[in-house]
Amino acid sequence: MSRKINSLRTALTLVLSFASQCQMATAFAQGTETPDSVPVPLTLSTPTPTNPLEHNNRAVELGTRGLWDSAIREHEIAIAGDPDNEIFRRNLSGAHLRYADILASKKLYGDAIEHYTLALYADQNNGPADSNRDATLRRIGKNPSSVKYWHGVAEKAMKAEDLRIAVPALRKCTKLSDNPSYNLELGRILLENRPSQAARDELLKAAAKYASKGDKNKFLWDDRR
Repeated sequence: MSRKINSLRTALTLVLSFASQCQMATAFAQGTETPDSVPVPLTLSTPTPTNPLEHNNRAVELGTRGLWDSAIREHEIAIAGDPDNEIFRRNLSGAHLRYADILASKKLYGDAIEHYTLALYADQNNGPADSNRDATLRRIGKNPSSVKYWHGVAEKAMKAEDLRIAVPALRKCTKLSDNPSYNLELGRILLENRPSQAARDELLKAAAKYASKGDKNKFLWDDRR
């Protein structure tokens, strides 16, 4: 009798396990499963990445399957290998945006705001990320039109040496205010991170604004940098 009971228990366990796997597979196929708790299938069409372009392509495929954490990691690897590739940056920004929208729909507002911000760090011209972040901030009682709020975010991020949060926050300050100090602060941070045209553009904007206000002596920048 005990053998029959054990056999029935084993059979029931196998049936339940199979049903659970089928349910997971169905959810995955329908695109309803977004966390990385779902294993990446072995039937990915993209080859195992060996260069930035292949990492980008793998990331795009992972995104179409709703595996956003894995997709974002692959996009970041692609950019690390080719940091000036604008297409890679826009793709990363788009992945953060889509993941943020999913998180916001689940009322995970803090995580959503972080990913909207990372989308803007990757591509400052991602308008939907900016507007959706503003809407999400309003849902939690924050004022996205407040320069004071954004500068506070930037200062906190700079203390933590987190440029990915500080830079988008300072960019928001420059959009909300014509105070040249924000352009100057942003330009210096960008320049310290990596000399680039974006850094020089912000410093030149600061210089022009100070000059228009008759405050030329408040801004000194060695153009040779």
